[in-house]
Amino acid sequence: MLNRKLKRLLLTLLLIVLSGLSALPAQSASQYFGITSGVWMPHSTTSYYYDRHGVYSTDTSYDTGWSLSGTYGIKLDNNLRAEWELGYKQASAKDSNDDSWVWASMVNCWWEAPIRGVAPYFGGGIGFGRSHVASYDMYDATGGGITYQVGAGLNIPINRHGLSLDLGYRYFGFTSTSSDYYDSSNLDQSGSQISLGIRTRF
Repeated sequence: MLNRKLKRLLLTLLLIVLSGLSALPAQSASQYFGITSGVWMPHSTTSYYYDRHGVYSTDTSYDTGWSLSGTYGIKLDNNLRAEWELGYKQASAKDSNDDSWVWASMVNCWWEAPIRGVAPYFGGGIGFGRSHVASYDMYDATGGGITYQVGAGLNIPINRHGLSLDLGYRYFGFTSTSSDYYDSSNLDQSGSQISLGIRTRF
């Protein structure tokens, strides 16, 4: 999982870039919508259960899950893209009937490097969301927190009217700041996502 210093640096860089984007002329920008779906491979999480003898913890691993997200963004002439993303990820626990899931609302910034008709890109984002991890008892291990991601991908144009395919990789994390029931530290999640999407520019 990314440490606090790296997450703080990511937030600082994102704020600097977005401040610069706001100062650019409006005529240099084009807008786009996108939708992506893919596989979500979360790392194991720590969950807690209770009995008359005390409190116990156990690590839970997950099967490969799925992800779905939608984006609205602005593409600028300097090869930068600023976007808002709303996404959901879910995976089933291997040793429990419970699932893990994450809702995330994020602000991302991507830099593209067009090469012979295609556009490799990289960047990251930060936001907030809700997380649930698999639990072995009656309590609902759900809470809110900060989300972050770094990633890269390839944008492949389909036609001349702004339609393109988006093949991407993301390393995604959730750091809990509040819990509905108990200590929020066990709600943290992280993992890898590989997705394929479609984007339309207007």
